[in-house]
Amino acid sequence: MGRKGRGRRSLFMQQGAWRMKKIGIIIPEGQGTFRQDAEQASARLNVMPVFCAGHFAGVLPTVRAMLSAHPDIQALVARSTTAIYLRKSFDLPVVDLELSSFDLAKTLSALEDKSGKFVVVQFLPTSSTYDTDAISKICGIDLKTVFLSADRPGDIVRAVEETGCDRVVSSVAVVTDPCRRAGKEVILLPFSREAVETAIRQAVYMVDNKGREAYRTEQLLQMLNAFSEGFMAVDRQGNIIMFNQALSNIAGVRSADAVGARLSELRDESYFIRTLAEAKDEDVVAHHGKRYIINTPYFPATSQISKMWCVSSLSKLQERTTVYQKKLADKGYKARYHFNDIVSSSAVMAAVKEKAKRYAQTNCNILILGESGTGKEMMAQSIHNASSYREGPFVAINCAALPKDLLESELFGYEEGAFTGARRNGKEGLFELSDHGTLFLDEIGLMPLSLQAKLLRSLQEKQISRVGGTRPISVENRIICATNDDLVAAIGEGTFREDLFYRLDVLHIRLPPLRERTGDIPFLVRTLLRRKGAARRRLLGIEDRLMHYFTSYAWPGNFRQLDAFLERLLALNPGYLVQEEVLRQLFAELPEAEWTAEEEQRPAGREEALEPGDERYIVSGTIAEAEEQIIREAYGRYGGNMTEMARRLGIGRTTLWRKCKALGIQGT
Repeated sequence: MGRKGRGRRSLFMQQGAWRMKKIGIIIPEGQGTFRQDAEQASARLNVMPVFCAGHFAGVLPTVRAMLSAHPDIQALVARSTTAIYLRKSFDLPVVDLELSSFDLAKTLSALEDKSGKFVVVQFLPTSSTYDTDAISKICGIDLKTVFLSADRPGDIVRAVEETGCDRVVSSVAVVTDPCRRAGKEVILLPFSREAVETAIRQAVYMVDNKGREAYRTEQLLQMLNAFSEGFMAVDRQGNIIMFNQALSNIAGVRSADAVGARLSELRDESYFIRTLAEAKDEDVVAHHGKRYIINTPYFPATSQISKMWCVSSLSKLQERTTVYQKKLADKGYKARYHFNDIVSSSAVMAAVKEKAKRYAQTNCNILILGESGTGKEMMAQSIHNASSYREGPFVAINCAALPKDLLESELFGYEEGAFTGARRNGKEGLFELSDHGTLFLDEIGLMPLSLQAKLLRSLQEKQISRVGGTRPISVENRIICATNDDLVAAIGEGTFREDLFYRLDVLHIRLPPLRERTGDIPFLVRTLLRRKGAARRRLLGIEDRLMHYFTSYAWPGNFRQLDAFLERLLALNPGYLVQEEVLRQLFAELPEAEWTAEEEQRPAGREEALEPGDERYIVSGTIAEAEEQIIREAYGRYGGNMTEMARRLGIGRTTLWRKCKALGIQGT
């Protein structure tokens, strides 16, 4: 036998499927060979039978005594009406010992004398009735049915006589005995051996099935006990069928005492259970100084579960949210830039940064205005990293990059089956991913008008609905939008909603283009060259006299265009200083229309003494290599005059002399 087969056998052994089962059998009075047939069938099925006699509610004391003497009885077998009483009184599987219409027809068709009028007596409640019309036709007899109450059968003989029948058909002594005494002909309806064995076999199956159900229930309980959330469920009768250890710890009620008890009884014993039973979905309740959120999932009317409660600690939910946010950040939803990364030396940008820092301390939506390349996303990331949302994810999307339908599903997510190709179990949208963080909507001015209405509602309600879904999902995040379009003009043209504009434009920042802050350009050029050169281990210096090339150009692409231009400069320029010829060639490739009027004069500039200590050129390599570059540059500029070189470099002559000697430089 393979490993899988051995595992199954072991499972059944645990459930007791291979042990002898003990089954209680209630013998219908007046059935001659019934007990013998039941014993033979039990032997074949590895069952130990325990017998008692009786019928209807009158047998209940006898069955209680039998169960007291044999507490290991696992199921009961009884006649259909008696079985109904047993089910109401005992928590055991009960199998109906059925006599079908076929059994009745078989008995009647075997009679040699079919004359007279027949009546079959049945008791209510019952789980089955006989098709007397069909049996009458098949057997060629006159057959009627009389129904009596099992609780108050009354005068059975009189009830039979009122039918006008003289031949009585029944399977229980409560009918056959008085009818015989009254001189009525009685035809006993016996249980066949097959019917007896079928009932016992069904009882065995129910015991095995109950064992499997108990095993699965135990597995489920073990899984639920592994959760920190509390779980409780009740069935349609109001009985508690699930109560895990976490809820036991919260409510102070033992799971063993709770499972099987009625919820109405436990409510009276435990204040927390009473509070729980009265709570609605997503209610927050307090207990012993802690706060818990209650969730009550929906179950259809066809389910055996009437209601279920999930109890979660708010403090633990907050801890998990923090962990979830960190995992999102590890996946790439993380802001990389801070305000220190925004390079500037102008008063204009200093004021913009100060305003942005103040805005970062609020929870309001922010609208960033600026031309392409002015660093809108860098500003948005810097605001995020300076805000109370900095521990959460930073999620960005360009609203112009995707078509309407795809943009909607990316922003709001979708449910399973929302459209062809949708993932199984659906997908979270960027709104959900940015929960407790920042959602950056770039190019908001190009968002389709039909989608703007859904965005507005989401901002107002702080809730979203997935595509194809109806369940609202609460989201707590900050929205930062950016655009290079004139939204006021777009409102006038009917391409942007006015109400959405005012919802987004709570706080706004305008990033000035480079042409409006030319004073920043030299500082930007030097800083960017330093950073790029350091990454390549090849620093590049630039003289002040060449800076007018940069300040005289309008830079329509702003910071992004300047950054790309410097990449080309680093790639093409030989040596450690920017060569004017290379610079002229690169600027000649730029659109002529973007040159300012001042540059049309193309001033040549004048030569200035390059002072190494003034930060007006950049060196490269290791510290030793950079030091050598500076000394040799100073040596060339000042003709090897050690006194002047030492003064300009800010070091002593002796120190300079020693360094020059190490480099093989002869000073004067």
